[in-house]
Amino acid sequence: MELDIDELKKSIDHFIEETDLRNIKSILQDDTEMVLGNLLGGYSAALSAGIALYYSTEDPENTNCNTLEQIESDTIPAQRMRFSHPVCIIYRSHECQDKKCREFDKKIAMKYYNKDWWKPTLYRCHLNVWDMAYPLIVDEIPLAVLLTGQIVVKKGSINWPVILKEIKDNSEYQIYWDPFDPNKKIPERSNQFDDIKSVISKEADKEYKDELMYLAETCPDEKSSNPEEVVIRFKYFIKFRDMLGHLLQELYAAKKEAAMRQLMQAIAHYLAGANLSSRKSWAKHCEELFSRFCTISNIQEIHVYSRSRSNYERTIPFEEKRSIIKVKDILPFVSLEKLVNLNNEDSKSKALMPRLGLGTEDIWLFRTENRAAPSTLAGLIVMKGKIKDKNQKLVEFFCRTVGGCNDVASLIFELQEQQNEFRLKVGEAAHSFRTPLQSLILDIEKIGRIIKDDKDLTNLLNESKRRILGAREDVKNLLEQLKEHRTIYNISLLAEEVMNTVKPVADAHPCLLVKCGNWPVVNVRINKDRIRHALTGLIDNAIKYSWGGKKEEGAKKLHEVRVWVDVSNYDMAMVRIINYGIGIPPDLLEAKLELGMRGMVYDSKRDRPGTGFGLPIAEHIFREHGGHLEIDSYPADNDPRGPDEEYHRYVTEVKAYLPIYR
Repeated sequence: MELDIDELKKSIDHFIEETDLRNIKSILQDDTEMVLGNLLGGYSAALSAGIALYYSTEDPENTNCNTLEQIESDTIPAQRMRFSHPVCIIYRSHECQDKKCREFDKKIAMKYYNKDWWKPTLYRCHLNVWDMAYPLIVDEIPLAVLLTGQIVVKKGSINWPVILKEIKDNSEYQIYWDPFDPNKKIPERSNQFDDIKSVISKEADKEYKDELMYLAETCPDEKSSNPEEVVIRFKYFIKFRDMLGHLLQELYAAKKEAAMRQLMQAIAHYLAGANLSSRKSWAKHCEELFSRFCTISNIQEIHVYSRSRSNYERTIPFEEKRSIIKVKDILPFVSLEKLVNLNNEDSKSKALMPRLGLGTEDIWLFRTENRAAPSTLAGLIVMKGKIKDKNQKLVEFFCRTVGGCNDVASLIFELQEQQNEFRLKVGEAAHSFRTPLQSLILDIEKIGRIIKDDKDLTNLLNESKRRILGAREDVKNLLEQLKEHRTIYNISLLAEEVMNTVKPVADAHPCLLVKCGNWPVVNVRINKDRIRHALTGLIDNAIKYSWGGKKEEGAKKLHEVRVWVDVSNYDMAMVRIINYGIGIPPDLLEAKLELGMRGMVYDSKRDRPGTGFGLPIAEHIFREHGGHLEIDSYPADNDPRGPDEEYHRYVTEVKAYLPIYR
């Protein structure tokens, strides 16, 4: 699937939506939110207290008390009765008093959103009950503030400095007697129930005041905590905080990883649809991508370099004259596929950064390399921007994806440039003999007019003319993309035409060119000139490597090149060519179709060099048409003379297959 730039933008918007950390709801889905509710309920039982989470419905920087919403474990009355202290239950059963408690909780939560607090905190709420709070932070963003506690200590005067010493002396925690007056010291002794009654007498609704005062005076000890339990329950709270924080971190990491991979897949699909006709079109395609990626990564600008031997050449943005950096100047700074921030305090970095063309601050490097071809399939990505720690993995994913695609694109462009250079050289060569070829054709036409009464010579001249014109077309095809014009044609008829064409070559060798068996009508869909060229090469090879004879010895003394046309067991059209003579050595048989593998076998009587192009070209042509070649070469079993020289008494068999047109 290929993506246009609008589809890519949708993928980037989806990534932003999936990874936006506004609050705890950004991480939780319906099923995980239910799990969180169960988790809060379970820990409420363990702490014997209600647990609440306050989160903001707005961005953290725009948070205030009015934007805070609550998720709590004790919304069901039965749970509140079970997990909360009786004084808290009765006090909060009145709507006005419950509202005061919630407003107080929100003010505590705002201390974390305003960054006044950042540690786990033990404090007294407005009812003088001990509560605890801590923010749940993921990627430096407060997702919610966790509140619990409702600790009421048994009646009596309590030495709070001694009881709370373990918490007070730990630098990782903080403790406040009055959370809105940090200078207020913890008294040496205090009776918590007396402090609670003083609030009840001032704030409680008349309907509940007497009941609350009575409860505060008569509350049984088993409903309250021992002084030592304050510290124990605070430690439990810290454990729950750690567990919940770790769970949220893992949930977000998994969600971000999935969104990141989905985005990288979209980027890869977008790059796959690029126009690779030129480096300029590729660069423009990539720059569209870069401009959109910069919006989610705090990157201001991106440059891409491709490796060319010992240099990195800047290819994006596209410039006719490419900027060049030595590979040896980059390697000391950048490990393979690792995002690196150049240190502008280092003298070597200071010298390098101006040459990168992006200033001298906030420069990042990422190096790619394919180990199979490190000097060509390699690149360097240079970026400017303040990339946050939380975005570095995203940027690494991006660089790895873009770098890999750019390495392949660079290889394609290099091959195109080499091909253009080759075509230019061939064009020069073709141009140099175009006029002599035309002159030769004109001379043949003149001779044809002179000997027009000799039918055989006329046919020979016409065939020679056709082959010269064919050679000219072959050169022409090297200069421009071959345009396939395929037609339905009888392969038997084409094979017979080829045999007639090469018969003079067989006569001159000499050997006999024999049509064997009954050739059926087998239609194939082909580019006739291309298949003719391939068959001509195959039969010409068979003639060239056949064991020759002398004409005066008679036709029976000449060896044969035999040709069949048939339908194979695989329901393919098959042209089968067999000759007797020079074979293919076993060690070369596997490599027979490799370009440049020459079929030369020493022969004291004649030199039979091959070019190394014939078989590979024929194989390529048949493969283009959905067919293939099979080649075998083996010693002749029934030769009474025996081999006079190595590989000379061999039978070589070529089978050329094409799909039948139906």
